[in-house]
Amino acid sequence: VSTVVTGRDFPDALAAVAARKSYAPAAPPGPVLLAQGESSSPGATVLRVLRDYRTVQTRIVGGTGAVSAGIEGAVPSPERYAGIDRYATAAVLNNASAGGAGLSGIAYLATGRNFPAALSASAAASVLHAPLYLVPRTCVPRYVLAELERNGIRTVRIVGGTGVVSPDVAALKPCADPEWLTQLNAARASFGALPLTEDPRAGG
Repeated sequence: VSTVVTGRDFPDALAAVAARKSYAPAAPPGPVLLAQGESSSPGATVLRVLRDYRTVQTRIVGGTGAVSAGIEGAVPSPERYAGIDRYATAAVLNNASAGGAGLSGIAYLATGRNFPAALSASAAASVLHAPLYLVPRTCVPRYVLAELERNGIRTVRIVGGTGVVSPDVAALKPCADPEWLTQLNAARASFGALPLTEDPRAGG
């Protein structure tokens, strides 16, 4: 199983590196390849590496704005993993990798706004077959909290100082719902309907 991500930004690549062993722990993990995501083709070098690794399945990480439909159509047996933003894409990818639980009961949280801390975390997470979730500086998305609980994660490791990941993240403070969801639930409440929660896959 090989993975193709955009080479123009870092979040999807870091999440992919962390998840590559957990996706198919019984098989040797394939490479994570950077492509010019806006191009209509993955390029000769990416295609050659996919052939050299005898790739039978290709994970595309990110929506079509990150990795184009043309690239998806040119690689062997593509499966796309995408969310509404960089945080949701990492959550969707982790959920597909060993059910999101990893093999260690450990999860890593790192900022999704810059790469140094998340780069270190992705290497450690890969070794431990642990999921890496990207988070904003001051809160944890609700779908990430739901994944941690659903998968029985016992240990959460926060990567980075308080300048990049605040104490609120260590306290697992949930992020506020987006404004559109708040307005929708207010309308639903007016006629007695139960509130909705955000689906990280929506709009991917």
